[in-house]
Amino acid sequence: MSTPWIVAFLALVGLVVLETIVLVGLLRRVSGALEQVEARLATASALPEVAGVTPGSVVPDFSVTDEAGRNVHSSALVSGATIFLLVASDCSACKYLARELEGVGDAVDGMPLYVLMQNSPASGHTRYGGGTVLYDAGLEAARAFRSAATPVAFLVDHGGFVLDRTIPDSLADIQKLVARQKGGVLASHA
Repeated sequence: MSTPWIVAFLALVGLVVLETIVLVGLLRRVSGALEQVEARLATASALPEVAGVTPGSVVPDFSVTDEAGRNVHSSALVSGATIFLLVASDCSACKYLARELEGVGDAVDGMPLYVLMQNSPASGHTRYGGGTVLYDAGLEAARAFRSAATPVAFLVDHGGFVLDRTIPDSLADIQKLVARQKGGVLASHA
């Protein structure tokens, strides 16, 4: 091996070592910042859960609007066990679920289904696969359910007590939610 090749090889090794040192330094600096963000998120109690309120919690009263723009209070919607399905028009999983719910009507296995659309009727989204569509344009219901995700379904009794919840992928998931309630099982999974 000639001297120029040895010098080039040593220079290349030196550059790789230098880049490694710089990269490790940057990673250490970024990891410290990420740890601070993680700690702040862990202590922030106002942040919503992904799947929302847990079974056994009470959902505060909220208002949504119907297609005519009238306010509808949550207490007027619930006379017994009721399903609330939170969806958004820009959510691809919600669009798939809407196709699954085609023809379901206003109830799933005899239990009322209210679809809370996170848009206003003026947005052009006035129909969903099944259920009674109401609009949560101000996200009042999403805040009441402390939900940061869509779609998410909650089974609530007349007092606003959450009996069960699920993140549904299909009509079958919502039917399982209903079946657990009819079987008297208080599920605690999300």
